[in-house]
Amino acid sequence: MSLLCIAIFGDVIMSAKNVLLGGSIILVIILMGGLIVTATFIWYRSSNNDSITGQVTAQRISEEQARTIALNAVKGTIKKIELEQEKGRYIYEVEVDKDGTEFEVSIDSVAGKVIDIEKEIKEENSEVEALTQSSGSTISEDEAIRIAEDRLGSSFDLEEIDTGSYRGIKAWELEFESGSEEAEVIIDMETGEILNIEYEEEDDDDED
Repeated sequence: MSLLCIAIFGDVIMSAKNVLLGGSIILVIILMGGLIVTATFIWYRSSNNDSITGQVTAQRISEEQARTIALNAVKGTIKKIELEQEKGRYIYEVEVDKDGTEFEVSIDSVAGKVIDIEKEIKEENSEVEALTQSSGSTISEDEAIRIAEDRLGSSFDLEEIDTGSYRGIKAWELEFESGSEEAEVIIDMETGEILNIEYEEEDDDDED
């Protein structure tokens, strides 16, 4: 009888050991799987996201593509190109020299669209001097519209035109729309030169 009890007790101990061993193996497998998933996630984040902001960077256009887009907008020579963060998004700022005049072309680094084209005005022309020199408008309203439409293309429709001052220079201010996209064009009243073009996507919230 004693031998039988010892045998039964031994079987119970072995069964308990087997259960514990099996449980330990399962626990190890679960932990290893968790570590593998975590490591994979970290690798994916580090390879596709900006290390500082966490923004996805894989879809950005290249610097070479930004150069091509800028030169299509302003025919000239690129002097400098930089990638900058502005209002939560990254923008390529491209400086283009055209016949001695510098333009700054801003390009959305993800969409690859021109956001803004700005002509640099010489600092020696103060606001008072510029307004004094502009004694009258040599560029008519119709001419200003034609200049703007030639630059924007036929898909944009004129919404509004007004006069104003841009960095001390008397200018025509024209607003255009094309679907959900808006464009503001500033034209020098004296020379007919485009001083600035700013593109903007119309928010759906504004329509509600």
